[in-house]
Amino acid sequence: MKKRISLLMATVLILGCFSACGKTEKEAAARKVLNLGSTGYWCNEDMEPAANDTWNGWYIGYYGVSQELFKLNDKFEPEPWLAESCKQVDDNTWEFTLRDNVYFHNGPKMTAESVKNCFERTHSVNKRAAACDWIDSFEAKGQVLTIHTTRAMPAIANEFSDPMWIVYYADEKVDYNDGKSYFTGPYVLKSFEASKETVVVKNDKYWGDEPQLDEVRFITVADDESAVMALKKGEIDMIYPVYSGAVGTLTGQSGIKSDGVTSSRGQFLEYNLKHPATGDVNVRNAIAMCIDREGYAKNICNDTVTPSYGVFSNALAFGGTDGLNPTVTKLDPDGAKALLEKAGYTDSDGDGVLDKDGVALDLKLIIRSKDTAMTSMCDDLQNRLSGIGIKLQIVPRETTADTLKSGDYDLACLSYAMAPTGTADYFINIKFLSNSTQNYGGFASEKVDALAKQMGTASAAETVTLARDIQQIVLDQCAYIFFAHTKYVVAYSDKVTGFVNNPTEYYCLDEYMGAKS
Repeated sequence: MKKRISLLMATVLILGCFSACGKTEKEAAARKVLNLGSTGYWCNEDMEPAANDTWNGWYIGYYGVSQELFKLNDKFEPEPWLAESCKQVDDNTWEFTLRDNVYFHNGPKMTAESVKNCFERTHSVNKRAAACDWIDSFEAKGQVLTIHTTRAMPAIANEFSDPMWIVYYADEKVDYNDGKSYFTGPYVLKSFEASKETVVVKNDKYWGDEPQLDEVRFITVADDESAVMALKKGEIDMIYPVYSGAVGTLTGQSGIKSDGVTSSRGQFLEYNLKHPATGDVNVRNAIAMCIDREGYAKNICNDTVTPSYGVFSNALAFGGTDGLNPTVTKLDPDGAKALLEKAGYTDSDGDGVLDKDGVALDLKLIIRSKDTAMTSMCDDLQNRLSGIGIKLQIVPRETTADTLKSGDYDLACLSYAMAPTGTADYFINIKFLSNSTQNYGGFASEKVDALAKQMGTASAAETVTLARDIQQIVLDQCAYIFFAHTKYVVAYSDKVTGFVNNPTEYYCLDEYMGAKS
């Protein structure tokens, strides 16, 4: 009898083990996990949300762990996120009503007081935030955050969609690099290793719709070729984003999708107006006429950019060329020759390079060495300019910052996110004002300065009109050549579901992204 009972118990244990093991394997197979790869977008060095003079808020947002009061939609319009609503009390006072069911990953409820503490810390720690001189003070009561400003701020919701104003649990005792998570998003930080891998897991207490994934790994890949190979082999499920050189290798690949949307990021040449040759508007327009925008978009960038003859991207309400009168509307080398002749340039010594007053039309263009697609465009421009008598030297730099400040260039080939919060004033204020911090070329217009000042207190409709008036002046003077706007292209396995590509470059993982079982 004892032997029978022992045998029976052993059988029960074995069957139970098989059942448990089978259940564990089944549960493991049911876990939804994605591996997202990027060559340069998971690039924060730490998890300090208000890190001084960095873009950590932007980077942390990709991981689906953080959020702001407002979120920009695909038209760059702010929509409520952690804030339920925004009400203007008077010219300089705004009330934000916050959601009442949001909890930080580390436990405490999100209240107006906690957001006030967060914003005050960011404003004191982060240089970009400190530069927001329109902020006067914050006031908290229950779930209502009141913001007092130094001037009228009709686009204040746009401002608080900037990941610089990421909402996090602020406490002087917190070490944001202690491996814990202090945010509000659908995913919680599990581990972080700079430039290698960040892992997040499902937030079971998320305030919104249930997150669709159990775990997501954000993997930094060495280069574009490695990223493409990893996607094809199934080692990663997404490349975020795909750079132009890699797009062609993924076209038509079974089981791989790609999605591109035109962003606000502009690619442009900035002239040094302090130099004699580039100080001549005829020379500047002649160069603009020799850029093959359509060929660049199709042949060099594999349609990952949109050709531009205006200033701002046509994805923006104030962008495109509708209502504007661009001086340059096509590739026109003959028109360029005529302008140079009008400007008094001839080849007096027969060496193939035009000159004037004994000075050859020999120009220096600087560009970042890693901007390969734009470098190819500059190579093409170099050949075309040679054909009309302009010598162009292309000088690659690891970084252009020092050279821009020194003024040792005639042209600079650059790329900027021109409307990161959906408003025109950001780029206008850093590039087009006489005293702009990044107006390296010396562009100056009293009218632009006056129009830009009006934008600070204008309504949305008035802002569009003012922005277009400023763009027309910039086009007339040709101090810059905006030749393309970047499409934000993402490639991913058909295993991925629910992904929505947003042109702002702010968002990647959200609660709706999932994976097929």
